[in-house]
Amino acid sequence: MMKKRILSLALVLTLLLGALPVGAQAASYAYGTRPIFVGDARADYMAEQILSQIPTAGKTPAGKIAAVYDWIETHCVRSDDDATKTYFDLSTLDAKAEAFAAQADLSYRANRITWRQNVSSTACDSVYGDLADYDSNAYLISFASDMMIYRVGNCAHFSALLALLLSHLGYDCRVIAGDYINSSGAKVMHKWNYVLVGTTYYWLDVRMDNTSYAATGRISHTYFMKTDTAAWAKRHSWVHAYTDGLISGCKNLLAVYTAANVIPPVITAWGYCSDWAESYVNDAGGQDLIPYSVKGTDLRARITRLEFAAAALQLYKALSGVSSLQLTIDNPFSDCDDNHVLLACQLGIVNGVGDGKFDPDGTLLREQAVAMMGRVCELVQFGAVADGSQLDLTGAKTFSDRAQTSAYARNYIDYLTACGVIDGVGGGLFAPLGTMTREQAIKVADVAANHFKR
Repeated sequence: MMKKRILSLALVLTLLLGALPVGAQAASYAYGTRPIFVGDARADYMAEQILSQIPTAGKTPAGKIAAVYDWIETHCVRSDDDATKTYFDLSTLDAKAEAFAAQADLSYRANRITWRQNVSSTACDSVYGDLADYDSNAYLISFASDMMIYRVGNCAHFSALLALLLSHLGYDCRVIAGDYINSSGAKVMHKWNYVLVGTTYYWLDVRMDNTSYAATGRISHTYFMKTDTAAWAKRHSWVHAYTDGLISGCKNLLAVYTAANVIPPVITAWGYCSDWAESYVNDAGGQDLIPYSVKGTDLRARITRLEFAAAALQLYKALSGVSSLQLTIDNPFSDCDDNHVLLACQLGIVNGVGDGKFDPDGTLLREQAVAMMGRVCELVQFGAVADGSQLDLTGAKTFSDRAQTSAYARNYIDYLTACGVIDGVGGGLFAPLGTMTREQAIKVADVAANHFKR
């Protein structure tokens, strides 16, 4: 039998729910618009390499699925024998996979989120137990990897590869185990696929269509995208509880997919972010505005006071042209000795929260963030920080919740809204006591840098 290398499965971590961007609505995600990775660098790298050879751009969902299906049908061979030819250079595969992971995601192995794992465990595994074992990420990683390397395998390899590639295209594709019923009525152990498009699951059996292709040299779609389960059952026998669970739960699974905490986010060189934030993150990263403490993290998570102080310091360096700073003050804080915080304090950009504390891990309020950014602008323009009264407040917006804003922040809010660097949250509100995420802070820093560098 073909040797099977069991590859490591990355841990799946739950991503935090990202807040709405400042002055904008969160992007709505449609099913099938984000790749569903399995979390193993080798498997995901090889899948992306194969998909680069398959023309799927601009096609309908059925067209994309057909392109992948036909590629497997025509490029893979049924055999239980050990393969001799390899389609990836095994001596360099690990290095290329690691380079892919590093380029795509700075913390790939630790933080890769996979929808397959989430919906399988939440919707099916707890009810049907071991029935889903063959439909796991570990199964896909092992069997699909062998098929990608050798292009030789049995029905397990065919179905795993189809599931992996369609997952990378954004479609939930399952591996179903059971028996194939041949013309004599005899049953043979077999595996095939079940793919969700919209709110409908479709049957696929690329291995059996491959049998026809091997015999005739013509692409067959006898077992492609079928919805008649009764007709399918004439040739396939399986435990229906699992697929019935998928059918009844698919609308809930789509809701899970569209929730921000399980959507595979945009992957940038600087960390995970929401779709709307991608251009700001990339631009800010190129200007060295993203502090080291948040690089490679989930940028949709809330930003701490320490992290924002570091971001404000980066903005000061960018606007002032000062590349290095020397710390000259004694530490005034009993709970923080971070150099970025102390330098920002020395410049007058940040203050503590009282009682000699800075509260570095505390939640940052919107008014606090704007005050820090405003002080940076004041410092760059006038060489010292006052209370924002030196700034030109002409054209400032008036928000209906101004009375909730602390006095120290009002001038800075007025100034930055007048400049168009920040905005409210809609409905005439600024929400001074609201919180801010890392990507929102990066957006503010990026917009400020581009505005004031003009």
